[in-house]
Amino acid sequence: MKKDIFLRIVDIAEKVLALLFYAYFVQARGAFLLSTYRISSLLIVILETLAIFLLLFRTRAKDISFDPYDWAISFAGFLLPTLLRPTLSGQDSIFYSALQFAGLFITITGILTLNKSFGLVPANRGLKMNGIYRLVRHPLYLGYLVCAAAYTIQNISYFNIAIFSGFALLQILRIISEERLLSNDALYQEYKKKTSWRMIPFIW
Repeated sequence: MKKDIFLRIVDIAEKVLALLFYAYFVQARGAFLLSTYRISSLLIVILETLAIFLLLFRTRAKDISFDPYDWAISFAGFLLPTLLRPTLSGQDSIFYSALQFAGLFITITGILTLNKSFGLVPANRGLKMNGIYRLVRHPLYLGYLVCAAAYTIQNISYFNIAIFSGFALLQILRIISEERLLSNDALYQEYKKKTSWRMIPFIW
């Protein structure tokens, strides 16, 4: 009973923190989007909005990490893309806009498969092994990275490059943390044998 109450409190705390980050992101990005109507800015807003929507209506975890390190990298990984800034000299190209769409498509496909099992902090909310999860074990991270990379290239600056580099590193650390927790589940151990690649087929 005490554990159930504690998990509920942790769930609420995670949602509140994520909403605060999202509110900052919308406030910072909204004015520029409304004044320029650039497709790259619109797509990154859609991506972050999908994430926050799923977070609010997800399934409660059966097991969740209470490690401060896991919480730190999870929220840093969620926060960093919100710090990416549009550049006034940036231009949206057809190729990189298509790449952003591709990243968004991968993310949406993963979301439809994941359904209500989405979260920021490493947790077991039920394993998903069908759909795009048959190809790689963490397609959402792949979609996020592709979308953020295409956005960064179209809004190139030293600041955005630094933010994206930190974001990419954090996603790798998050995957490692998630797999450490999920590997406590024997079913996930079997899943890892069938689906070899974490995020990028034939690479990692």
